[in-house]
Amino acid sequence: MALLQEVNQIALAKGISFESDMIDTTYKKLQSFPYGATSSMQRDFWKGDGKTELETITGYVMREGKLLNISTPSFDVAYEKLK
Repeated sequence: MALLQEVNQIALAKGISFESDMIDTTYKKLQSFPYGATSSMQRDFWKGDGKTELETITGYVMREGKLLNISTPSFDVAYEKLK
């Protein structure tokens, strides 16, 4: 949930607005995925060829947060653990 909130804060600061229930709707959708479902980034890491979406997804959110002076602690932790 924290990751969604951080993305939402950045989006709002950039003038991008979502439906008021976007965080809850997205969270519920994620919970409905079958057990064992993986993300494309996770599959990138499994390939082991060094090509991942880490910089274009997680890194992007962190960089935008810094530019906009918005704290992204959840993305910071995820990035550090994945890099």
